[in-house]
Amino acid sequence: MKTWKILPLLLLAACTGKDIQIDRITLDQSSVMLLTGTQTTVNVRFLSGTKEEVDWYSDDESVAKVSGGIITAISKGRTSVFARTRTRDLMARCEVIVRDQSGMVAGVELSPDQLTVEVDAYQQLECKVLPETAENKTVTWESSDNSIATVGSGGIVLGIGLGEAVITATTAEGGFSASCTVTVIPKFIALQDVGLPESLSVKVGESITVTPEFIPEDATNKEVTWYSFDESIATISADGVLTGVSPGGVHITVTSAEGGKRDICYIMVTE
Repeated sequence: MKTWKILPLLLLAACTGKDIQIDRITLDQSSVMLLTGTQTTVNVRFLSGTKEEVDWYSDDESVAKVSGGIITAISKGRTSVFARTRTRDLMARCEVIVRDQSGMVAGVELSPDQLTVEVDAYQQLECKVLPETAENKTVTWESSDNSIATVGSGGIVLGIGLGEAVITATTAEGGFSASCTVTVIPKFIALQDVGLPESLSVKVGESITVTPEFIPEDATNKEVTWYSFDESIATISADGVLTGVSPGGVHITVTSAEGGKRDICYIMVTE
């Protein structure tokens, strides 16, 4: 019946080129969430036509009651409250969600709060909405700098570029937030081998620096240890400085900290 009342008006508007307003009301909140025993107020908005008195009612008064736009939460559950005009039969609805204290979000924790991740590598952040009995555990994720690190909806962090970014998780209910500082470092490149020249010569009292060859050249870990088989002939320091002590021949070795890769070089010490 209402369709037949509205349709001629629409046809008339199309023919005359004039806009015809259709009376309608809304509420200033389409949904509310309340703790049992609390109240909130919703207000009627008249979008066209004149204001008039409205009646209020709830679909389930065991969950929430309404009077004069004041909604009172009774017990845990869901219902809807309605406002209806007395003469024009216009109606507006508001969904009501009622929770008890144990179901309300009280905070959020993010673990760890400091994270190091390599470029192009992933790390998982653990997000815990408090308390455990909270019903709405939805969170949104945000990175302070997506050129350094991005974060997915499940809290998975991806390193993009070198630097530091802050990842924040915020609860949909209550707007509680927690953050993690993410430091993005260069991608780790494994050392495959280390090498030395077959032989070197040094004079007594002379010092030279022996530089090992790393394969690949851009290996991340270039830490090594040195060893001389006879320090009465030649010594070699922790940073690869070789010193001739007395004439003769001796072998030195280099050993990588990563993987224990090793090579040997013959040293000839001359006068």
